[in-house]
Amino acid sequence: MTDGQALPWDITPDDSWVSAVNTWPWEALGDGDWGKSANCPRCIHGIDITKETGYYAMLTFADPPDLGKLLMANRGPILAQKAEQQLLFARCNCGEAHTGRPPELKTGCGRSGYIGLPPAS
Repeated sequence: MTDGQALPWDITPDDSWVSAVNTWPWEALGDGDWGKSANCPRCIHGIDITKETGYYAMLTFADPPDLGKLLMANRGPILAQKAEQQLLFARCNCGEAHTGRPPELKTGCGRSGYIGLPPAS
């Protein structure tokens, strides 16, 4: 945030966002589901990320994340394959207004990336 104003929508890839989200601890939610939450490293609004036992889609890892992946993430968790590693597509899902956010999306500041899975995955 800048001077109390919400940052505008921006999907520019940001490795520091991914690194920060990867430091947040996973918490077991029961039934094999996991979650983590904190303030988005970019917009500083509260967000939550979940990894459910099922998933909505499996992608081949590719950067940068795009609007299509952000829309798919609204339907459920997305796993991505990078070499021998699976990653989880995560995004800011804050409920605050961000100027320029596409009307198809009701949440988030635009930041997203591929993060590590919970320890039991």
